[in-house]
Amino acid sequence: MSEPCHRLHTLPVRFYSDETGARFQKCVDCGQALEFCEDGYYVQKAYAGEETIMEMAICGSCHQNLQSSYSKESRDRIWNFYIDQGNIAGRLKKFYPLPVGNPDFWINACLTCGAVRGSLREYVLAAQVLEGDLVYGELPLMICFKCMDHIVGLLSEHSRDAYDRWMDRVLPQAPETSDAKPRVRVFL
Repeated sequence: MSEPCHRLHTLPVRFYSDETGARFQKCVDCGQALEFCEDGYYVQKAYAGEETIMEMAICGSCHQNLQSSYSKESRDRIWNFYIDQGNIAGRLKKFYPLPVGNPDFWINACLTCGAVRGSLREYVLAAQVLEGDLVYGELPLMICFKCMDHIVGLLSEHSRDAYDRWMDRVLPQAPETSDAKPRVRVFL
């Protein structure tokens, strides 16, 4: 009998909205109540030091639609980068036997370069939530901005533009920050 591809455990507060202090309530894209998403949802949070600079939750359906808006070549490049650099199979073998409930094992180091979270100035956390619980499998993960920038460099101009248009629609930048710092791109 083969092992399941994921395990579930209570969602840690770390994956709640830092803005509200509560679980994310609605998909950033379609507005659907996340508690009713049969295929779950994804949480993405970007940090600069201790400050949360971007956070969102997106339902599984909208996440799939967003990824489908990227060119096939870009999707393949992202996937291959995660497979080649992230050693997902080795990571699952290492962490899957550990008790669930503490995601720190999964998010303590960058998935692709291994940089330790505590030594990083900027990084992204990503998680999948199913039936209100954190999914332990390919996610949760942490990736540093250096590796995220590398991923952005792998993408076609079409895919970067598709993502930027989507972000402008779902999380528009405030006018006072639009010129001050570039948009955070999180391709997960």
